[in-house]
Amino acid sequence: MDNAPTSTSPNRYDSSSAPEDQFQPQTQTQTSQFNSSLPEVHNSYFSKLYELARFHFDSANYFQGLFNIDKCIEHLLTNLEDGNQSPVLQDFISKIVSDLNELALNLLKTDKPHECLRILEKCKEYTTPDKYGNFSRLRSLTYNHIGCCYRRLGNLEKALYYLQKVLILVEPVDRIEILGITHINLCAVLSQMNK
Repeated sequence: MDNAPTSTSPNRYDSSSAPEDQFQPQTQTQTSQFNSSLPEVHNSYFSKLYELARFHFDSANYFQGLFNIDKCIEHLLTNLEDGNQSPVLQDFISKIVSDLNELALNLLKTDKPHECLRILEKCKEYTTPDKYGNFSRLRSLTYNHIGCCYRRLGNLEKALYYLQKVLILVEPVDRIEILGITHINLCAVLSQMNK
């Protein structure tokens, strides 16, 4: 096979479609929804942690932003009665992982693969099945993006590993959308590997 093109076809799972804006912060209404399940004394602390995380992401201080997101999750775990089964926590993690995946793709698009990978590794941690709940779609999405990141870094074996994991993880309801994109990315990696 010929060498693969430098980018895969445009889609929402690859860097070519990353949005121009940075971190997709939640609106005040969304943040209030998370706070509404916390006692008043914890409500303002969570808001401050979250706003600090947003500030760091907007300032390109991604690692400090991730640290503050971790603190938000710890705070929710500690103060919500249902712990890691809380719908509020699971909704927060879903929104954060989606936003962080978008941010990671934007970083990959602007040739910052190491920052991208660090954010995606955190998304992988947040979507670990037994940690906070089952986020199979977001985990598949994250693994697809990690595969794209490793491809950009030239580590084709790791790219292949993560893209093949998506084929195992994907749930039946997400098969068409996610598998189509994953197969395109797999073809690009295999082409680069001359397979």
